[in-house]
Amino acid sequence: MEGDSKKEAFRKYLDTSGVLEALTKVLVTLYEEPEKPQNAIDFLKSNLGAPTPAEYDQLKNEKEQIETKCKEVEAQLAAAVQELQDLKTAIGLNQGPAPGADVQQEQSTGAQPPEQQPAAATASSK
Repeated sequence: MEGDSKKEAFRKYLDTSGVLEALTKVLVTLYEEPEKPQNAIDFLKSNLGAPTPAEYDQLKNEKEQIETKCKEVEAQLAAAVQELQDLKTAIGLNQGPAPGADVQQEQSTGAQPPEQQPAAATASSK
């Protein structure tokens, strides 16, 4: 009895996971083939979605080409970042605030440096 329940549980597992349906479809496809293939196992593999050796080699080559291109693009990015950094250094952007930045700050806050304050304001503070 225990063996039957294990078999039934396994059959239910195959059914709910879609294995029975996939195998049935591929076997029906093989049955309906007018000319039966020399190697039925290869036919089943290719129709179940497994890549053929030729497809595998093609995918492997594509992967290698993409990896090479990725390395090239990463190198170009690193060069562009370095060039940007060099340009910033050349114009002084990496050495503290840019010239005139304090003037822009004061204009936005409305504060004026002491030498630009009206004379009356300076005289009244004395």
